[in-house]
Amino acid sequence: TRQSVAGQLEHDDRIRTHLGAKIMTDTTTAAKPAPKARTTKAKTGAAGFPDFEAFAMPKMEVPAAFREVAEKSIEQAREAYAKVKNAAEDATDLIEDTFETSRQGAVEFNHKAV
Repeated sequence: TRQSVAGQLEHDDRIRTHLGAKIMTDTTTAAKPAPKARTTKAKTGAAGFPDFEAFAMPKMEVPAAFREVAEKSIEQAREAYAKVKNAAEDATDLIEDTFETSRQGAVEFNHKAV
């Protein structure tokens, strides 16, 4: 525990002092001067965040061919989404109809059983 360790250290220090041994328990180094604080503030951008040149978006023109490919890909993705959405809606309608038919059959069976 902490107290027993601290007590042991004090006991060891007394023995070393009594024997005349000069032992350093802590390593000391020359204190370094504190770095000077910056006096300039970073420029703030649109959302109040600092503007850093390293993180700025490059200012370049997108080639027309790349733009056309990107627009075509977006259009294809929209068409694929529309197809998947329609298929999912059709499957949902089919399941709903199946459950409704099953429910009606169960109700009719129960009426005949009574």
